[in-house]
Order: sequence, then structure tokens, then C-alpha cells
Amino acid sequence: MNFLRRFMYGRYGADQLNLALIITSLLFTIISNILNIFFDVSWIIFINWIPLAWFIFRFLSKNIQKRRIENDKFLKFWFPVQSKLNLNKEKFRNRKTYKYLKCPNCKTNLRVPRLGGKKITINCNKCKTEFTTRA
Repeated sequence: MNFLRRFMYGRYGADQLNLALIITSLLFTIISNILNIFFDVSWIIFINWIPLAWFIFRFLSKNIQKRRIENDKFLKFWFPVQSKLNLNKEKFRNRKTYKYLKCPNCKTNLRVPRLGGKKITINCNKCKTEFTTRA
């Protein structure tokens, strides 16, 4: 264990981009195995080695500054995607009790309780716009 600790000293290690690369490699492996069952495309198996090689390079790299910059660029891309996925998950979970609307002025997502189709007046918290809709 001491050997591994000494070997990894000064190296970058794991982060969110490395986790995404491992998951991507795993997905490529599954897809290539499924495609290989139906078609004879054995060369497609090598596609999963690309993100895996990039993961190993980043994991063992001693240039920590550049790896952090790469991870920050990935997170700038990933956070909006993740927040949209979380919002859709919340919308699905609350679909029977709440209705989600967008403000016509500032496009903010608003959550209102379902009232069986009654008309209600809603005030946007962000821009203070007032609009009427069915809930």
C-alpha cells in the first residue's frame, strides 16, 4: 500500500471528468457488444478504448493545473445539463400535485398546485409579472 501511495504522490487522480470518461467507456462497451451480436463489426470494440486511455492519461498526469482546467470546462458544460435533468425528474415526480409553468416575460420555471382546471392569477417571483392561466 505504501508503494501505491508513493506512486500516486503528485499525480492528479480522479475527478468528475474522469468519472464521465469511465461511464462513457462502459456505455461504448455495452453498445459495441450489442452491435457485435447483430452485425459482424468487431472493430467497433476498440472505440471504448479511447475514453479509457484518456482517463488513464488524466489519472496519472502530474500536470495538475491543466487537468483542473479541463475539469472546469467539462463542469461548465455539465452543470446546465444536470440541472435540466434534475428539473425534469422533479417535474415527473410531482406531476400529480403540481403544474410547472414558464413566465411569459422572463421564462422562469414556476410551480403551482393543480386545482382541477380552475383559472388562477400567478405573480412571477423574479420579474413580478402577473398572468392568468389554468392550473
